[in-house]
Amino acid sequence: MKNKHAKAAMSKISKLTLGTAQIGFNYGIANTGGKLNMTHALELLRVAYDSGVTSFDTSYSYDDSERIIGKFISTGANSHQESFISSKLPKINAKKDADYKTIFRIVKNYVKESLKRLTLQKIPLYYLHDASDMTSYQGKVMESLVQLREEGLIDALGVSVYHPQEARAALAFKVLRAIQLPVNLFDHRFIADGLLQDLHRSGKIIFARSIYLQGLFFLAANKVPRKMKYVLPYLEKLNGVVNEEKISIDELAVGFVKNLPGITSLVIGAESKQQILRNAGLIAHATIGKKTNKKLLDIFSAVPGNVVIPYLWGKEN
Repeated sequence: MKNKHAKAAMSKISKLTLGTAQIGFNYGIANTGGKLNMTHALELLRVAYDSGVTSFDTSYSYDDSERIIGKFISTGANSHQESFISSKLPKINAKKDADYKTIFRIVKNYVKESLKRLTLQKIPLYYLHDASDMTSYQGKVMESLVQLREEGLIDALGVSVYHPQEARAALAFKVLRAIQLPVNLFDHRFIADGLLQDLHRSGKIIFARSIYLQGLFFLAANKVPRKMKYVLPYLEKLNGVVNEEKISIDELAVGFVKNLPGITSLVIGAESKQQILRNAGLIAHATIGKKTNKKLLDIFSAVPGNVVIPYLWGKEN
């Protein structure tokens, strides 16, 4: 991969990246509509593109998402083919003593299948979906991805992380150009100790996801699942800030993340064209003042893991 080619590809990233888990399967705690049909999903992609969104985030593991994006690209105008598509390698499961040839074959099969689904010849950005694969199999997964990048199947490599220690580990891998991480009004783990600044200074392209915490911010108290009633005090505090500042929850959420250092793009999913148009508008115009920003950092400085990490929802902290 030539650096100039990678830079050209990265220049296509819009400030709003459309997260497409919602078009692949039933996703999100506040999702009441279920999985979208093909017609609706293609309409959402078109509305997003027409609203200035050129960056789309998907994964091999998002059920039909890659195929739907591929159909959008293959049946759309040539300009659609100029979109920036990022996808993700599923966690590799092989024998512990698997040799490089075996790991390479597994990884290449995933990449080739994603390319086929997406109707692309090269994936602009390909993440490790499981951060443990940065070092798994004695580094053979990473070696395989580098080889596939050299073969021209991938433009740039990245890693999707859940935890700060994974992001810290990613700093050691210069080959990883991008990192996708969760950060929002409740989740300040990557802000603490200057981690975001360190990632930015290292040259990482930072994609922020979970901006609305999978829709949790919008749930009414009586809609919060019984096993998650412990989140109610935090939602009360959030609504208190919203009322004090006379601002909507989504404007507060987007404005907060936009203020953070080094964020290239905010990955936000949508279930309707109205949501896409709203998010595009917020990306362009949402802003919060320094006092409000400090208030949020203070109030939500220590929200527990079983609130901010979806796979821990309903579990004791």
